[in-house]
Amino acid sequence: MINLRNISLQRNGKQILESIDLDLPPGALTMILGPNGAGKTSLFEILTGQLTPQGGVITWENALFGNWSAKEMAIRRTVLSQQMHVNFPIQVEDLVGMGNYAVRNLIKDEEHRSIVRYALRKVGMTAFRNRSFPSLSGGEQQRVLLAKCIVQLESNYWRPHTQYLFLDEATANLDIKQKHEVMQLVKNIIQRREIGVVAIVHDLGLAATYADRIILLKQGKVLAQGDCKVTLTPANISKTFELKSHQIPTLFLDNLTHLA
Repeated sequence: MINLRNISLQRNGKQILESIDLDLPPGALTMILGPNGAGKTSLFEILTGQLTPQGGVITWENALFGNWSAKEMAIRRTVLSQQMHVNFPIQVEDLVGMGNYAVRNLIKDEEHRSIVRYALRKVGMTAFRNRSFPSLSGGEQQRVLLAKCIVQLESNYWRPHTQYLFLDEATANLDIKQKHEVMQLVKNIIQRREIGVVAIVHDLGLAATYADRIILLKQGKVLAQGDCKVTLTPANISKTFELKSHQIPTLFLDNLTHLA
């Protein structure tokens, strides 16, 4: 379990995050939603160790978070960003194999190859293993990067602590079918290893369909958190995104009726 208590952050004299209290359980998909400027990216960077808050405490399984080395962080969590810019030719298989760099010296070559093959098979990219990564489409690249995350998680599954996968708008550039395929893969990862997943998303429909927990952010504060039935109400959505009821997509409201 990751716990945040009274987290605050300022930049250039502006309050970005204020009094953030969150619980991020393992074995669940937690989605963070909010308008632009709500503080989602800053919160994400704090959770992944890229940014240090000015106030508050973060604990990971009751241990203080923030003093770990890059290698220790790599063992505990993996991050899938919206885009990864690779401007040099690297084979898909080699890129995916980089997922276990933190423990590569502890893994035998055959085990390494087995994990890479497993990850590529899980994302449906086995046939692309010898392709150059930059030559792939956006959707194909995102699948490869998810495979790299799977390798990182599988290489460290035996560790005596929970692991987390962080998704930074990882479906933003995908079509509707690809978005659902990626989210289904993420749910499978959770079920297999009880991985905790924290994702920034903008798609309310995806949130209603796949999230176990929702965090709604507005102006650096938590407006609501909990399961979909509690958080994704028309009132909360209207307040978070400053929408009138008739501006909330009908298709999304239909999803909400299934949650009730």
